Amino acid sequence: MDTSLKVLKVAFVHLDVRYKDPEANRKNLLRLNREAAIQGANLILNTEMPLAGYSFSSREDISGYVESENGPTLTEIKRLAKEYGTYIGMGLAEHDEATGIYYNSAFVIDPDGRRVCRYRKINAEMRWACPGDPKQSGTFDTPWGRIGVLICSDSYYGMMPRSMAMRGVDLLWVPANWPPSGLDPLELWKGRAIENGFFIAACGRTGKDRIMDCTSAVSCAFDPQGRELFAASSEESRVFMVEIPLNEVGRLSNGSHPQTLQGRNPSLYRSIYLDFRLIDDLTAHYDLPQPGPLHVHCLVPGGEDWDLETFERQITVTKKEGSNLFVLPPLSSALMDAKSLKSLARQHDVALATSLYSGGPADSVSSSSDETPGRENPSAVQVLVTPDTTCEWRIEDTEHPNGKFPFPTVHYGPAKLGMAPYELLLHPELAVAFSKEGYDLVVLSENRLDRTQRLLCGIRTIEGIAVAACSPNGAIISMVPKGHERWEEQSIEGPGTCSYALDTARIRKKRFQDRVDFELLLRTS
Repeated sequence: MDTSLKVLKVAFVHLDVRYKDPEANRKNLLRLNREAAIQGANLILNTEMPLAGYSFSSREDISGYVESENGPTLTEIKRLAKEYGTYIGMGLAEHDEATGIYYNSAFVIDPDGRRVCRYRKINAEMRWACPGDPKQSGTFDTPWGRIGVLICSDSYYGMMPRSMAMRGVDLLWVPANWPPSGLDPLELWKGRAIENGFFIAACGRTGKDRIMDCTSAVSCAFDPQGRELFAASSEESRVFMVEIPLNEVGRLSNGSHPQTLQGRNPSLYRSIYLDFRLIDDLTAHYDLPQPGPLHVHCLVPGGEDWDLETFERQITVTKKEGSNLFVLPPLSSALMDAKSLKSLARQHDVALATSLYSGGPADSVSSSSDETPGRENPSAVQVLVTPDTTCEWRIEDTEHPNGKFPFPTVHYGPAKLGMAPYELLLHPELAVAFSKEGYDLVVLSENRLDRTQRLLCGIRTIEGIAVAACSPNGAIISMVPKGHERWEEQSIEGPGTCSYALDTARIRKKRFQDRVDFELLLRTS
């Protein structure tokens, strides 16, 4: 096989799946996969459960539509892959002949016609499918790099894509039945590509299922920087051919993957293994403040005219009845120190959060480009104060946590509040740790907020925490989503005030992805 390619030709078989019509689906699948192979595809990707359709009410309901690996579909796909010398990924409602168990699976066949990967969906359909083993590899090696598989909603929470990154994946294939309602999967998959430093290739479908309309569902590809390489839908079956760039030696890797993982600190993530399946509400479990509304305000100054008097005036005109948290961008310690913040908090009966740095205004803003955030000033002190409590923290405090969760923490009004820099919250494991430690809101005071950071702040709410981030160039407040809807957010670009009434009662009802290989994620060597 040619390893000197400059691009990897990937075919997305975007099939009009006929519900409970495996014969018609198989015929169309084989025709379209052959068409893709003739067009020179190095890798052919198919969707989730393309033979059976998706929505089944029970084991009995799906029993006539499951297949084993030795069934007619994979037998023909193996012949096709060998005939054309290509890799083919195929979704299947799998019947394990040895146990009688049904799985929602994906198989990969190599150019020799051999199965090189079988992945069983972990967030499986509870009415009929058995969850896959969280320790399954779900990866296979090619001349262009390592490719991994997650099926549809397995890419929703952050720790399963991160597990694939830890297994060295360069490209993640996501076969998906994801209709265009609720959270836009393009946003989610873009974020997963960025935070893990790998390519994502998601193969969707078209057509109407028993309860889903997928005629506008997308197939797409993103590079490790989150750049969209391709995104399309079709009301009819078709093959999308996409060229994914390779590096100078014909590989998918471009250095983003190891660079992204380099900043991980597993000692901060120990809480992720805690089992909350039997805990309905964290208020009593952690003796948290009684839930209720918290008014969150991010104040972004205009130019360099920010002074103490202006700040106090903004608090006075913005403050609402009840509990109020004001989040500020980084401030010079020459303008304000922790003692001054404490005095303001008591005087106005509010909570305040910011980062204090030494130096003039120019030192508060990163010199990084809009899409490549730089590391926060390591000498900055993060300060979180209430009328009764002051927490000061530096990033160096996370280097030797000694078993403690080392971030600034306060109970204020109806909320447990924490603070962290973006460079640490970039890693989804930390968001899960905050959530399982019972935090309602994590606050960021950043030198800069670019589009990527705003997106990932929103995606972090999927793990069960709200996020409020403020910088000199804008702010965003993101609230945990309802069900699988998109998270709610308020944001501004440039000077102004961004406010949101946060209901911590909603945040306390948390759901976690706990079928995860925790040993892989927490290993330190």
